Amino acid sequence: MTRKAISDMLVICKSTAYNLAENKELRNRILQAGLDCAHQSRELLSIILQGNDAKHALPQQSRLIAQSVTELVTVAELLKGSDWTEPDDFTIIAENELLGAAASIDAAAKKLAGLQPRKQITKVNEYFFKHINLFNYHS
Repeated sequence: MTRKAISDMLVICKSTAYNLAENKELRNRILQAGLDCAHQSRELLSIILQGNDAKHALPQQSRLIAQSVTELVTVAELLKGSDWTEPDDFTIIAENELLGAAASIDAAAKKLAGLQPRKQITKVNEYFFKHINLFNYHS
């Protein structure tokens, strides 16, 4: 089972390195991280096969495997690139909503800035004010 898992991991690392890596440095890091995981796993298997004589080496080898897997995960996260975001992240959703609202407010502000006051019609205003004065007079 371990050999199959390591074999699959190496195939995935190679495929990922040559098909998804954006540059040569990332490709090399992917390949090296996969190779390190395979070597550490092989060492663990050899320690297990040695039996009770090598039991003391198991904790150290387990730590080395954990470190190599952590490196593999780190390299895998680099494949996302700098512009990748989690689409279901509530923070991203809220940020997009706020940016949309800000754009709407900005457009409304620009529209309001371009509006000119209406020309006042003096005859209508005079007639209106006369009626108000008459209303106040009769009250």
